[in-house]
Amino acid sequence: MAVVKPKTSRISIKKKKWIKITAPKFLEERVIGESFLSEPAEAIKRTVKVNLMQVTGDIKSQNIAVKFQIADFKDNKLQTKIVSYEYLPSSVKRLMRRSITRIDESFVVSTKDGVKIRIKPLLITREKVSRSVEKKLRAELKAELVKFVTGVSYEELYTEIIQNKIQNDLKKKFNVIYPLKGIIIRVVEKEPDEYVSKKAQEKALAEEPKAEDIEAGIPKTEETPAEAKEEKPKKKAAAKKPAVKKEPKAKAAKKKE
Repeated sequence: MAVVKPKTSRISIKKKKWIKITAPKFLEERVIGESFLSEPAEAIKRTVKVNLMQVTGDIKSQNIAVKFQIADFKDNKLQTKIVSYEYLPSSVKRLMRRSITRIDESFVVSTKDGVKIRIKPLLITREKVSRSVEKKLRAELKAELVKFVTGVSYEELYTEIIQNKIQNDLKKKFNVIYPLKGIIIRVVEKEPDEYVSKKAQEKALAEEPKAEDIEAGIPKTEETPAEAKEEKPKKKAAAKKPAVKKEPKAKAAKKKE
């Protein structure tokens, strides 16, 4: 009689290997790291954050962190695109003094090729300035940066910022208004495709009908102040009892007699 062997399931294990991660073309495709993977497709859309000095080899850029996103696998290398640029907060704190004024700004603007980015510049003056000067510097800074960003592509913008060209050009222009200690681009980051401001989100949430109204099929309506007053039940005034005059004890005794 033949003996039936029990079936055994075989687990196939794919071999993993080290795959190099490279920077974009405008950064000369330098190797910024490695990843241990079985399939290169697993790494697509992952992000890698490195110190800029590691990419450029310039010690002056050690205060800056750059984030890359893996976009493609080609020639046995994982190719990336730049996602954000950040001047380290600890380095910004070292520049601060009591006798100076720090002027921050933050706004969203689109590049020449239609990429929406958020940029956060920082002005540092040599001495404390008045509110009027501060307001003028902030307005001029935003106007100059919007003008510059809208005239260059996404990669050109990062190239200019990493090479410190735009910061030096702005400093020369702003020294005419007031002498500056420095201009720093603190953050440059790509905004999501569906960018919605906080105010728009709050407005949308306020306009949404409540769950109770949806279940009951009652349309949401706004109550006027007059209607709200009418709905409040009025408290009935308690009926007052007629006041009884009390006679003195001496008079009451005489009447009984």
